[in-house]
Amino acid sequence: MVNQRNILTAFLVVVSALIFSAVPAFAAKSPVKILGMNVESEELSAKDKRDLFKVIQATLKGYPTLSLQNPPDTELTDIMMDLECIDMDAECLAKVGKKYGAKQVFYTQVDKDDGKYSLIIRVVDVSKGKARHDKTTKVKTVGALSNALQANVVKVFGKAPSKEPKPGTLMVRSAVPGAKIFVNGLYVGIGRIKIRRPPGKYTVKVTSAGYKEVIFNVQLKSGKTVKKKARLKYAAVVKPKKDDKKLPEVAVVPLYEKWWFWTAIGGAALLTTIVAVASSGGDKKGVGPVIYSVDPQNAWRDGTTRQGASR
Repeated sequence: MVNQRNILTAFLVVVSALIFSAVPAFAAKSPVKILGMNVESEELSAKDKRDLFKVIQATLKGYPTLSLQNPPDTELTDIMMDLECIDMDAECLAKVGKKYGAKQVFYTQVDKDDGKYSLIIRVVDVSKGKARHDKTTKVKTVGALSNALQANVVKVFGKAPSKEPKPGTLMVRSAVPGAKIFVNGLYVGIGRIKIRRPPGKYTVKVTSAGYKEVIFNVQLKSGKTVKKKARLKYAAVVKPKKDDKKLPEVAVVPLYEKWWFWTAIGGAALLTTIVAVASSGGDKKGVGPVIYSVDPQNAWRDGTTRQGASR
């Protein structure tokens, strides 16, 4: 029984050792520390040397497997004396890299010969004490040094991997809370929005009932934020144009000027007279039918006149 336990314990110890020894093989490799030295040259101005070193930094930062270290603040001559170096060859550069904890050293020097510039690039492996790249490239102008430098970096490390640019952030706020916001014709929100989009040009439209719509363009850059505020104005009331045709005005005729008004008045007076005559029964003589005429010559027939009544 004891033997079985011992065998099982030994087996577990062996398996554990195998697992932990395999972990580094699968672990992600950390970036290689590379020390970028300042550009050394007696032919270039201080500004030209700084600009060329910026090209080195920007180029090497394009490689995720490299971790660029800034150059030491100490003067190079002082470093060489401290390390007992005569020339900045591979052996000396390896000592510099070891001193500052780097795995590799990137050294650049520019000389001038026969009217041409000589660009010297040395990349040294610190652990081996040897140069993995030591080339001289001749160019005619100072402006051509940057292209020559980048070409040398590609020879050493290969082409930098292409990486997708980081999206930009767009923030739009409307002065009208309920305003609708559109980006490139697509509805994205109301009142206030915050979206992330790939770098590029975008058209923003903000609309709200009763207001004039606002349209503007924005340019998003990688990793940057653009903030905009939309100020909407009230829509103007549409007034009729001067040449718009007006409806004809209808003249209002007073009631007493209507022909039927006086006809009705006359009929009412006539009816009143008839009723009055018919209701008077004191006269014993028989009276014939009452005749009314608008003709003056027949007035004697009018029952309202004495002459017509006697006849």
